[in-house]
Amino acid sequence: MTASSSAPFLSPYLGAYLSDHSITLLQLTIASFLFWNVFNIVAFNLPLPDQKLSREDYLDLRNRITSFVHGFLIMVLSFYNTFFVQSACGEANTQFEEQLLIISNGYFFYDLFAMIYLGICDRSMFIHHFICLSGVNFGLFTRYAGNVLLSSTFVAEVSNPPMHFRVILKHLGLRYTLAYSACLCCTGHGYARRTTLW
Repeated sequence: MTASSSAPFLSPYLGAYLSDHSITLLQLTIASFLFWNVFNIVAFNLPLPDQKLSREDYLDLRNRITSFVHGFLIMVLSFYNTFFVQSACGEANTQFEEQLLIISNGYFFYDLFAMIYLGICDRSMFIHHFICLSGVNFGLFTRYAGNVLLSSTFVAEVSNPPMHFRVILKHLGLRYTLAYSACLCCTGHGYARRTTLW
């Protein structure tokens, strides 16, 4: 198969094995993975009062900043997709659904590798990431089930941003504050909503 000028960059290398569309999805996933890594580098260099934290808490705090941003972004966008623009059951993924799956695919690859590299990935987190990556990649590369995956993502993510923010506040010594209490209430409300939505 000869790569044309409009073919994806990786076509000469993978064109015999994957369609141009799959290669494009792979390239965009790599771009998403790189984006989340750069974002994490920025998060690790933010001037925060965390010098007194243990190494484990320091790494947890910095990694949670990226997790919070991804969780909030995906929660809002998957809410929009679920209630306003999702494809019908059995239809191919919309372009918007593909883009959201690409964002999450790159994030889950980044987060898995970052946690392994930082030494904070336990068995439960590895299984969590493996399941997430399996589902997202299935929906992405088969081009179906994006609506179901993103509806599930919304339900799963609804309590994560306040949970991450609550732990960030705790690490920064702001446990007994109104913001921490609000996050605690939102996390509880999120868990309750998650349970009732299923």
